[in-house]
Amino acid sequence: GDDASDKQYKSIVSFDTSSLPDAATVTAATLKLNGATLLGTNPHRTHGSCYVDVKTGFFGAQALENSDFEAAATVSQAATLSSLAANGDWSTGSLNSAGCAAIHKTGYTQMRVYFSLDDNDDAGADYLGYYPGESATYPPTLEVTYTLVTGTPTDPTMHPPRLANIEIFVSDSP
Repeated sequence: GDDASDKQYKSIVSFDTSSLPDAATVTAATLKLNGATLLGTNPHRTHGSCYVDVKTGFFGAQALENSDFEAAATVSQAATLSSLAANGDWSTGSLNSAGCAAIHKTGYTQMRVYFSLDDNDDAGADYLGYYPGESATYPPTLEVTYTLVTGTPTDPTMHPPRLANIEIFVSDSP
């Protein structure tokens, strides 16, 4: 959304995706964010689509920086988040195939969340905030489904799809 000066807000979430097996092929991934704050007019109604950019690694340094706001993404608009009607609702978005391919199997994957319209020129704060990774109840979650192929290139063995729930704090359950 935007603030009272009509400056755009963007959110960045980081996931340690290094627990994915090196031989994994990510076949699906869904970002889930829980709404903690809704102020002013719901930006889902006034600011257009809520997009997710994916970065293999970090948008800048590991720590959040002002330059992360406009840093190049590995994949832009890799997902569109569903609308939040009220605080406590989940907003979800499934990554497209390019977004799935950008998930870093040996490090971190960052995602930047923002609305397509940077502000609505109403000189009022209209934004929603999501629960942070420190939330014990509603942390951002990246659900990853992957397949494993083992063996030689001439004799591959396909393993059934597995689901890995990767949260902002390392949590992986195959």
